[in-house]
Amino acid sequence: MFFGKEVRILLKGQAKDNYLELKKRNDKESQSILNSIERIKEILKENP
Repeated sequence: MFFGKEVRILLKGQAKDNYLELKKRNDKESQSILNSIERIKEILKENP
């Protein structure tokens, strides 16, 4: 929440497709990229 308001992160187009594809994969590189994306999403939610 930022100043009491909910912050949403939206992916669209190719970014959304690639994100969903990464979630399906189980290799180490894909998981590392997903962890980085999730970390950045949390940072953006705290301070957009």
